[in-house]
Amino acid sequence: MTNQKPTSTWYQFTSRGPTHAGALRKKFKFNGVARFVVTGSLTTLALIRTDHAGRWLNSVAKDFNSQAVEARAPSETQRAACGQELAMVVSKAKHQAGCKSCRAALGKPPARKHGEAAAEAARQKDTPRPEEPAATRRNGPVVSTFRVDGLREFNLDGLLTVLRRKADEAMAVAGELEQAVSAVESLRTTDAQLTQLVAQRAEQQKAMVHFLEKEKVGHGQ
Repeated sequence: MTNQKPTSTWYQFTSRGPTHAGALRKKFKFNGVARFVVTGSLTTLALIRTDHAGRWLNSVAKDFNSQAVEARAPSETQRAACGQELAMVVSKAKHQAGCKSCRAALGKPPARKHGEAAAEAARQKDTPRPEEPAATRRNGPVVSTFRVDGLREFNLDGLLTVLRRKADEAMAVAGELEQAVSAVESLRTTDAQLTQLVAQRAEQQKAMVHFLEKEKVGHGQ
């Protein structure tokens, strides 16, 4: 008699709140299922072994204040920096902005809790501001703007495109200048050779004149 591997079925868990959903996913991550996918703030797809469906499934749903129904497998998924699998409908950027493991993997500090952010905003509000100059009080705060040549509306992608184009243009100019340098160096070498040839020719002419004068004197005798 051969042992058959247990089959698995996808179930969707809908939790009552984000806290219950987070606790349920932590349960799945460390003890329970081989694969689960976050499909929303309150919904999670989990691949459950068939022999666990029933009492185990109901127990987990009850313990984490969630409802479980059989569902289809997710069609497309993406993986966050923490390794969590997300359905394509879930914002990867939003998940990574709030996930401690993602922020640690990306080298970012932990996200501040809502209460901490509110307290910081209140503290800044209560902090007295330095006295503003008269011109600022009359005309409002000074807003510094800058414009990038070739970029109608400032954005990082457009800025990178412009910078890459400028870098390519600079490299092209550098190549042309290098060719010009090589041409001038070659011309300098040619000029030196020409000067040497002129000097040699002058020496040859002097030698020829001296020879002819010597021959003339010889014939005169």
